[in-house]
This record gives sequence, structure tokens and C-alpha cells, in this order.
Amino acid sequence: MKTGGRLILTTPNISYFEGLVKLAAGRSNLGPLELSYALSPKNDWRGHVRLFSKQELEIMASRVGFTEVSVRYMDFRDIMARKFSRYRRFEPYFRRMMYVFPPYRPNLLLLART
Repeated sequence: MKTGGRLILTTPNISYFEGLVKLAAGRSNLGPLELSYALSPKNDWRGHVRLFSKQELEIMASRVGFTEVSVRYMDFRDIMARKFSRYRRFEPYFRRMMYVFPPYRPNLLLLART
């Protein structure tokens, strides 16, 4: 990347509320295992191998030479179709909680400059 270049990166947030609920229930907070590369090498979908926290993204970006690093908690679900959500009836409660507690939002947005 050229000097002065900018990095814009989004990734799922490890502390997202729905993911924490899944873990507390003994389920995975990642995609279905049947779709993973481990069980179906011919499948192109890889999913996320690791989820990151806000602090981890800040540390990694700084260590590889980015400056002016900023990581924000975001909620991009309005951009995506939400009609398939299992928890649609709880959506108003999730939204209020995520407004009060930003670390529970589902996405992280990293902005950095070289």
C-alpha cells in the first residue's frame, strides 16, 4: 500500500450480543459446520476463521505500520435483509441494548492510514 493510503475493513464483532447468547447456549457463534471448508473442501464458502475484538484490531493494525487507527462498533444489519432473522421479535430490545452498550453491536469498522 502506498504511503498515505487508507484501509477500510469490516469484520464481525466477537462480543456481538447474539453470538454471546449462542455461546451461552452451547452453540457455535460461527456459521454452520456443514458449510465449513473442513467438512466440504469443494465448497467455496470459508466463513470467518477467527473473530476479533476492537482492541485486537487496533493492536494488529498498529503493529503492521498503520497510523491513525480507529475501530468503531457498527450495526450493518439495516443494509442486509433482516427478514430471515430467528430473533426478529426481539429486534427492538436488541437495538435498544446495542445503543446503550456499543460493544454488543454485530460489526467492527476499522479505519487506518499508512
